[in-house]
Amino acid sequence: MKARFWIVLGLALWLLSACAPNPSPSASTAPPASNTPAAQNTAPAGATAAAPTAAASAPKKGGTVTMAVWQEPEQLNWALGSQTVLGEVDIFVVEGMTDVNEKGERIPRLAVEVPSSQNGGVSADGKTITYKLKKGVKFHDGSDFTCADVQFTYNAVTKSKDSIVASQYKDIDSVDCPDPNTAVVKFKNFYAPYLTLFNSLFPKNAGAAEDMAKWAYNRKPNGTGPFKVDEFVTSDHITLSRFDGYHEQGKPYLDKVIIRIVPSSEVAKQLLKNGEADIMWNNTEADIPEVQRMDGVKLSSAPNPGGERLILNLAKPADPADNKTPHAILGDLKVRQAIA
Repeated sequence: MKARFWIVLGLALWLLSACAPNPSPSASTAPPASNTPAAQNTAPAGATAAAPTAAASAPKKGGTVTMAVWQEPEQLNWALGSQTVLGEVDIFVVEGMTDVNEKGERIPRLAVEVPSSQNGGVSADGKTITYKLKKGVKFHDGSDFTCADVQFTYNAVTKSKDSIVASQYKDIDSVDCPDPNTAVVKFKNFYAPYLTLFNSLFPKNAGAAEDMAKWAYNRKPNGTGPFKVDEFVTSDHITLSRFDGYHEQGKPYLDKVIIRIVPSSEVAKQLLKNGEADIMWNNTEADIPEVQRMDGVKLSSAPNPGGERLILNLAKPADPADNKTPHAILGDLKVRQAIA
């Protein structure tokens, strides 16, 4: 499921901070736990900042990293898709109220602090959550981040018929803005995983909720993250460049991140071996022995609380929202049983 997966935690840290001490990765609502083995990723050993010796070195500014992925995101709107690779792109571009660091600790991102009963951010009955928002945060288009964006996000994901995350927000009664830098989320009932919500946010100018599936945002997200989307060329690449207006001073260190879309893991391995890619994302178990034998390449992994699965489209491809029109092939139960 979307959102911010821990599958490439070490990789995300490197790309965001490029050897900076104490980096913080992006993370959202974690999918249900599974017994899926930790995903594997590879990078040239001399380049990765995940190595202990590199972590202690001074940060270096500039450079481009190319990551080969053999899954292509259909689009880049976190509320419309459940692809794992979607989250791996969004992690550079979109931010939310809180995040999870490399130790698994909840940390503030666009919020000043993580709301809790101890700091007054959570009411005595647990049904009102108050977020104090960081000042001076800009979206990639230069607009200010305020409570209005939090309020818009809630309205967009709950009112759009295309939103796949609406059910996660159904227990919210209202989102109020007493001032531009304060967001008050009121729940109908006590909601224990409140920190898993609002970990990705839309700008209030993204578009009308009922038109979410048609937003220009879906191909070029306007976020507050360290990188902005320059271009998305279908079946070829996604280019991300450093956002100079990023709210964490001095970051990011890299100039660009290029997500190179390839047809298979075999192609990704060849690019890595030839030095045409710095990272190969989402290695399968079968890839590991071959990758381990590559000179100058380091295999890394991180605990993954989720898993991947195939979700069959049962609707007619021409109109995915029309569930009453069966898919010409997958609409047949016997075909689905054969695939299973």
